[in-house]
Amino acid sequence: MNRVGWLDTLRVAASLLVIFSHYAYEAGKSPSVQNFFESYIFHIGQIGVIIFFAVSGYLAANSLERSSSTLEFYRRKLIRIFVPFTVAYIFLSVLFFILGIVDTKFSAISPLSKIIYSGGNYSAFLIGMFPISADDNVTGYFHLPNYRLIGEWFIGTIVWLYIISPLLYKCLKKNLLLTLTISIGIADSIFKFAPVPSILTFFIVRIPEFSFGMVLFLLKDFIEKNNILLTKIMAVLGAILIAYGLYFGSATKNIFEKIIFGAPFNIFQYLFAAAITVYFSYYIVTYLNENFSGIMMKFNAFSNISYVAMLIHHFVIYRLNDIYHFSNSSKFGVAVFFVMVLFFTIFFSEQIHKIYKPLEEKLIKRRGFFD
Repeated sequence: MNRVGWLDTLRVAASLLVIFSHYAYEAGKSPSVQNFFESYIFHIGQIGVIIFFAVSGYLAANSLERSSSTLEFYRRKLIRIFVPFTVAYIFLSVLFFILGIVDTKFSAISPLSKIIYSGGNYSAFLIGMFPISADDNVTGYFHLPNYRLIGEWFIGTIVWLYIISPLLYKCLKKNLLLTLTISIGIADSIFKFAPVPSILTFFIVRIPEFSFGMVLFLLKDFIEKNNILLTKIMAVLGAILIAYGLYFGSATKNIFEKIIFGAPFNIFQYLFAAAITVYFSYYIVTYLNENFSGIMMKFNAFSNISYVAMLIHHFVIYRLNDIYHFSNSSKFGVAVFFVMVLFFTIFFSEQIHKIYKPLEEKLIKRRGFFD
């Protein structure tokens, strides 16, 4: 698939927003930034999550259109998701096992150390190497300890979304409005009535956001032809949403909670905000790539490692926080440490990318699997 600049921009932007938000939860322990982070930063990652799932939906729709069959689509997605995940898991396990020789607190983190030093469960270690380990239902069903190291909930969610994407895309092509209405209704029901949230139920709540990306793909020609009118309409809807959130939102909520989530949480307000966010994100990054191509090419270069960065950033934040504590940090200290988080996340992601990319490309080109 040819590189699309605006898609690369959205990938990198989504990753940065999520990393910054997760970092804020740790750095927000510092009194110097606590009020600011709680008011404006804690939930900014939700915008990144919306963009991430929308981009995934767009790419899934594009892949389905280009794939010779549904099985070919699954083959490619299986490789694109599993290979980087497995390499990242093994890379960090080995790295922190080696660091454990110097300091035992590092080895305690590594699943590899658990099976070498403390008689850990080999099955749990092997399951941890695959994205499905992000779903606690798997380890729970087999009564295994959870050796989760990377990926967290989002990778388990995206796996399930890709599994249903051929059916979802077919339904959207046949009746777009009806499919969106049904998916939103089901998402609302699951959110309200699911007894225990899990990946098996939680991914359903994300179907509308994923669908927005597919809709963007299906209507891309219409959007490009009518972008001025659509932008004006979305601007008016966005102003209404902001006014509604600020007027009716709880006084105890920050600005993002008031506008995006509602008080109490309102999934219809959230998805309304998500749809507007997806459109304006597309509009803004398209404009930037058309008018500032030189700068954006450098920014977009990070898209190659954005997936791995999403996999490992939380791990990097937690591990560095074990060394550096925020309780007495100045604003400058919080900023410096964020640069460190970005540096190590990018550095580790690049090393992992160098390892997995040749293997991934070799498997993609190989024929016979599912043929």
